[in-house]
Amino acid sequence: MTKAQQINQTKEEFRSRGDVVNPITRAVTAVSLAAACASGAHASEGLFYGGPTGGTDIGQAYLPEHPGFYGAFLLGGLTTDKMYGNDARQENISARSQISIALAAIQYVYPFKLAGGTIASAAAFSYLPYTHAEIGGVSQYNSGVQDLYMDVLSWSRHIAGTGTGVPGSPLPYGLTVKLAYSMILPIGDYRTDKIIKAGHNVFFFIPNASVSYLTGPNRLGDGTEFTLSVFYDIASLNRTTNYSTGDVIDFDYAVSERIGRWQVGVAGNYATQIQDDRIGNTVVNGNGDRVGAAAIGPVIAYAIPEWRAMVKFKYQYGIWQRNRPNQNLLILTFAKAL
Repeated sequence: MTKAQQINQTKEEFRSRGDVVNPITRAVTAVSLAAACASGAHASEGLFYGGPTGGTDIGQAYLPEHPGFYGAFLLGGLTTDKMYGNDARQENISARSQISIALAAIQYVYPFKLAGGTIASAAAFSYLPYTHAEIGGVSQYNSGVQDLYMDVLSWSRHIAGTGTGVPGSPLPYGLTVKLAYSMILPIGDYRTDKIIKAGHNVFFFIPNASVSYLTGPNRLGDGTEFTLSVFYDIASLNRTTNYSTGDVIDFDYAVSERIGRWQVGVAGNYATQIQDDRIGNTVVNGNGDRVGAAAIGPVIAYAIPEWRAMVKFKYQYGIWQRNRPNQNLLILTFAKAL
């Protein structure tokens, strides 16, 4: 093989890898434990806020280079064993749960540019095959279809580069930004008599933005990637219960290293509610039951260029909670260009 052929082969492998690892990790739906807490019968509604499963992580500002359809399948599990109150201290109440998650997502990249950037839409359909909750001595099982998560429209543009280690490499060295408008549509199974509700009977309106910065190649590999995403979650009124959930700001971040087909790093999130929950005109529990959450854990992705596919493992360990149970989340994702 000549040197030119070797370079072309390397470029093609990078192109396949970059087109698969970047695109679909955000095309996943929100899942959260809606468990009743000790402070009130309706407080469970305020524990849920909008965003992709387990928060976003690596490569969130990127969209695929090539137009067309991309798909993803996710399996996961979530557990809780403690409940935390308004002072972020553990409450004297048993709050255990186990939740299994199955999800399928599809993303479409449009065959044209807008202001020099790529645009796409995505939707994620999810199901809870098994849920079990034990709250204050009450045990309950449930399953059902979740609400529909959508990236109504996403726009991504590569702003600046820093050079590459491979001539013609399509890896997005430098800064990439993305703006998006997302929603959660209340199509899920909603039952007021269930502790864990698959659906939530409200719309979520979620403007969001992401930035990803990839350094040049270094001693560890092809480059270090820094990613930050910010979501602003606005929930509609639940007309069945007259419950209104306050707005939430969610910051998701990741620091990872690209090493050939691998991408390895740490991802986390921090979310805080900035408005009170209300039932009608009454502030819930006198303090608004404002939720807060923080989690962190490893994320590992492996690209399969010959399949135009990617496998990703992620674990999130809850390190801080307010007015909600702790959550530990394990996710395995398979994503592929269709």
